[in-house]
Amino acid sequence: MAANNGRDGSGRFTKGNRLARGRPRGTPNQSTVDMRRIRAEVADSWGRVDGYSKLEQLAEDDFVAYLRIVVKLLPKATQRDVAVPFVERRLERHGEGNDAKSC
Repeated sequence: MAANNGRDGSGRFTKGNRLARGRPRGTPNQSTVDMRRIRAEVADSWGRVDGYSKLEQLAEDDFVAYLRIVVKLLPKATQRDVAVPFVERRLERHGEGNDAKSC
């Protein structure tokens, strides 16, 4: 008689088998591990290239490109008032007042 390897007649694992317990509770799946690693690498590179000053320089040099990047980085389904001081300064310089929300 052949061993059933913890499976029923249709090939599914039987209840209480020891062969397919799945991922242990609390263990993240591989895509979560990969995304955390990628985020950490991006954060490290952001610090190495002084990302904040580069982003501010982009806002000064090419404001439209800056806004395209910011829009891609912000969550899509949120409505929050975000204060971005150097954007507000730029808008004030161009005579657009303090209407940063219209960006």
